[in-house]
Amino acid sequence: MASLAGSGKAGEWRIDIDNEENAGQGYEWSVTIRHPVCCVQSALSSLESVLELCLHLSLDQSIGRLFQLGCSEEIEILIGIVERRLLLRMGRRRDLATMVFPWLLEVALDADAARDLVQALDEALRDARSA
Repeated sequence: MASLAGSGKAGEWRIDIDNEENAGQGYEWSVTIRHPVCCVQSALSSLESVLELCLHLSLDQSIGRLFQLGCSEEIEILIGIVERRLLLRMGRRRDLATMVFPWLLEVALDADAARDLVQALDEALRDARSA
């Protein structure tokens, strides 16, 4: 059963990081990112994925590039700052280039929302690491 490992809040963002022990083989991590206009949940390859997302959203050289937060065989979740907007995209992985409608969902917020998102993610990460 998953348990809350850390949480963070900033502006309108609410972040929960959960973990679940995997039969003595360590932990499986997941993140829930909540905003009044959307809620995204994703498994994480490691807790460090949250740090990587924070760095990606904070670095100028990452502008225009999307960070893959999570993916499965069929779906991927991407987050980044593109054209002065914070984009959250969920789409089909298979044949993205050839599909007429590759994105199942796209949410665009002001780029300023990225600062609060980074702050909330950082707070949740610090909370999870201290547990």
